Amino acid sequence: MSGEKVVVKGGLVLKPAGLFALDIAIEGEVITEVSPAIDAFGSRVIDATGCVVSTSFYDTHTHSRYPGDSEAETIDTLSEQGLLGGYQYLLAMANTEPTIDSVSIWKAVREELRKAPIEVDQAASITLGRKGERLVDFVSLVQAGASFFTDDGTGVGSTKIMYEALKMSELLGVTVAQHAQDPYLFEGASMNLGATSVRLGLIGEPEASESSMVARDIELLKATGGRLHVLHVSARESINLIRMARNEGLRISAEVTPHHLLLDDSLLCNFDTSFKVNPPLRSKSTQMAIVASAIRGDFDAIATDHAPHPYHSKQRPFSQASFGMIGLQSAFSASWTAFSEPPASPTETAIATDHWSHRVADRIGLEPYELQRLHRLLEMMGPGAARVVGRRIGIEPDMQASIVICDPTAQSVGKIEDIASNSTNFPYEGRTLRGKVVAGFVRGKEILKEGKLWF
Repeated sequence: MSGEKVVVKGGLVLKPAGLFALDIAIEGEVITEVSPAIDAFGSRVIDATGCVVSTSFYDTHTHSRYPGDSEAETIDTLSEQGLLGGYQYLLAMANTEPTIDSVSIWKAVREELRKAPIEVDQAASITLGRKGERLVDFVSLVQAGASFFTDDGTGVGSTKIMYEALKMSELLGVTVAQHAQDPYLFEGASMNLGATSVRLGLIGEPEASESSMVARDIELLKATGGRLHVLHVSARESINLIRMARNEGLRISAEVTPHHLLLDDSLLCNFDTSFKVNPPLRSKSTQMAIVASAIRGDFDAIATDHAPHPYHSKQRPFSQASFGMIGLQSAFSASWTAFSEPPASPTETAIATDHWSHRVADRIGLEPYELQRLHRLLEMMGPGAARVVGRRIGIEPDMQASIVICDPTAQSVGKIEDIASNSTNFPYEGRTLRGKVVAGFVRGKEILKEGKLWF
């Protein structure tokens, strides 16, 4: 109804300093008030008791498959999954058919994506055809509106080309995102190098394939002063390198995926192609280290790397099957499940500030250390991810009313029939996941109610 005032009451609301018991008033497309007790007389009230209220999520890494592969995904199915997952923004990668490597292609695709009920932005490639040989016309693409450049799916192996790309990043104020992977160490690999790959007789990729390229790119970043984003980090040494670079003041950001937080390479023991992804699932010890790093705050964003594939492309011998998993709808639940598994560390249990107290945590049935972790998770899925693409979001008066309500104690079993994708390469089939997206608004419009689309 036009002019309707909506008040969200009873939840813990995401703020930079923590999760606080606040009410939120929405009128039109904006938030009009955020305070401990809003008079809801004459308003429609949404009860968020037992839930957290966050900014809607941003995904910095989505494969739309448009143009070129509607069998795997369409803009409609992609949008539906994004909205069901609590997202307001998706950044589509450039590894399409044709590659998004020119102004004409970028504009045509962008116009089509604008028709979606969710904001789908489009990245451009770094090199023509993603071949790693010649830079795209950065200047013309930036003038057209592109601000994010990546050859995702392939690492930029040429040091000279990556150096030139980062120089353009500095000159034009845009972000260059790297799929960090040494092409020689990755050649022929279909999973992580480790005990499982040896047992299965498959060629594995060492973690050094990723971390060596991260190290190289950091040196190039020092020389150019550009802005670098590291996609889907999966190696322990990569995390250490990024942390040190950030401490030196370099403009570097990094993302981690829900599947690298929750899954490990032992799941491939039966040659299950559902778990074949690039970069590959790593060892259990590395997976645990990645979770600890995410909880500690070493990543800027949790990004899905949502990669749909037609059924037939996964039903092949393991070494020939396509890389990738779908994960837009399940991102919050998979990530929160991963964050929930490690026991509390001494540092976490020692925190005694009021907003992590039992008094607040008990409102949603969590321990104080879990509340702290949940805050970190929501920051990475919302405001942190938005900063990677140059946006600022938050739950504040006069800001866009795009919010999502999540129940962190709900449990569900992953089922492919519940996923809106054309594809079936879903890695959480039959797995119990913790947490659920239950309601949401995008630009003041209620689009999700009781876990179902509402428009």
